[in-house]
Amino acid sequence: MRAAWIKWKIYIRWKNQWGKFLNRRGYSGYIFAITAFFLDVIEAIFYFFSAYAVLKLVIMNEFLHTATTGAPFLDFLLQKISQINNNVYILWQFYFVYVIVFSVIAGIKASKWNLSSMDKEWLLSHFKLSLSKANSMVIFETICWNIRSFIIHILTLLFSLSYAIGLNISMVIGLTLLSFSLYLFVSIAVSFSHTFYVYKFIIEKPFVNKVAKIVISRMIIFSIGYFFAAKFTGWIIDIPFIKENPTSESFEKWSNKGWEILFDSVTTIKINLSFFDILTADSLYTYIGTILMCMFTMVFYLLFIILFKENPNRRSAEYFDRLPSPLLKVPFLKKKAFMILLFIRSSFFQKRLPYMFGDFVYWFSVGIFSGLLANLDDEYKVQQLVFSFFILYHIYFLAERHYQHFIGGMALESDGTNVLIYLNAGKNLWYVFKQKFFVYIITLIPLIIIGDFIVYILTPISLTTIIWLLSMQILALNAFGALNYISSAFYPHFEFRNAEELNEFGDKKMVDSILDAMSLFIILPSMTIPMVLFIMGYLTKSQYLFINPIFLAIYLFGMLFISLLLVKRKLNKKQFIY
Repeated sequence: MRAAWIKWKIYIRWKNQWGKFLNRRGYSGYIFAITAFFLDVIEAIFYFFSAYAVLKLVIMNEFLHTATTGAPFLDFLLQKISQINNNVYILWQFYFVYVIVFSVIAGIKASKWNLSSMDKEWLLSHFKLSLSKANSMVIFETICWNIRSFIIHILTLLFSLSYAIGLNISMVIGLTLLSFSLYLFVSIAVSFSHTFYVYKFIIEKPFVNKVAKIVISRMIIFSIGYFFAAKFTGWIIDIPFIKENPTSESFEKWSNKGWEILFDSVTTIKINLSFFDILTADSLYTYIGTILMCMFTMVFYLLFIILFKENPNRRSAEYFDRLPSPLLKVPFLKKKAFMILLFIRSSFFQKRLPYMFGDFVYWFSVGIFSGLLANLDDEYKVQQLVFSFFILYHIYFLAERHYQHFIGGMALESDGTNVLIYLNAGKNLWYVFKQKFFVYIITLIPLIIIGDFIVYILTPISLTTIIWLLSMQILALNAFGALNYISSAFYPHFEFRNAEELNEFGDKKMVDSILDAMSLFIILPSMTIPMVLFIMGYLTKSQYLFINPIFLAIYLFGMLFISLLLVKRKLNKKQFIY
């Protein structure tokens, strides 16, 4: 029975995600669906030959290992590649680390799918199953579904690596079974652990204790990031790119120093060397800022306990019911308070409450930037390099992760068929988009402000600089955030059965993949052009300070305008929502 149900669910999921490919109907729709069926095969073949080409033409190419290009950095890379060729076990280490990381991500995805799925209720009502068994079936079905991605991304890499090295067929079969077993073991263990954590510490845990745990855990992650950044600051200052006449030997020396610092940091981490080590730092700003941050956290926690007297029988959402009152006093939020209330009272939000305080990656990044900027006051070029990453890459990945965390409440299609309420009231999908986009932006701005405030009190940067950074980050948040909605605007799927499914539709995945590639390889690098010219000495300090803010503002405003124009033109048209 269980195997039949899993097989049936996989078929339904495949049909739902690819059966209406590009929203085409009739004969053309069947053609696109058949084409989509073979896209996985094409993708697997592409990954195989790409990995094989890199292995044979670059990593295992003896000619490249002895060649010199005249460019110090490229010569340094060729030396490192030759070291990998002399020890193929390094490649296998990278491979198995990749398998474990892939399995952990698959396990978390399976847990999130289970938390948002209605399949448990269906199983409980049709079969004599316990809740734990119903959860297990939904999780295992999702893990089986992800085997498709496992074959495309993992096994193709294994086959190309084995073929390049020249392993025999028995070894390949053995490694395939080992990889598959590792995937099942790790993904199942992670999914059950994540589900248990959400139920015991997020849903059932008393609200005040829950928030305290969230805040403390993020302080710890921030402290770890700050600690590592403080250790690596001197190493980053000595980066050969910024020095005159760099050589391959200087890159080699710089790389070895980085590994030594990393090894020393990992092997000497103790309680007194983590957060409390900051108190003995040489920077006065760091010392004062750390004390202020600790005091701020304690005051916040005490006020929270005083204002919110715990009642174990009340849901977390009831505490957020108090939010609309102060929001109604803000002029531009009066009409939007109801949308915010609907979002925070949803069950989807309750299961993802920790993400509203920022995920671990965000706070680790804030810790990294704080640790770097605390000791870079005399290194202006390196400081500007950090500022560029703080404005662009930091915000880009935050905007993307926040949207993915709350896609079930912030996506254009997150209301499902209830969107008909808006349409029957004379509104169009552009109106729905504006509501969703507002909730998306307004939930991120306080998080960015808090992060920038912590950076400000821990570093010697001026108030004017932090205000400029915050302004650019909010503008970047709007520009990068709008990109997340383009796929939903062009190919909306209101017929989803699970909120996590909104990421899985074939046509949307294609658009998102193209946008991600354009952002990472074209848009973001091109935004750093003034910074690169300044570091290389083609712009003076005064020229850079004049050109860079104007360049970033025009670029980000242009991105936002084009994205909103595309979305508005598409959503203002009359179209089917199925």
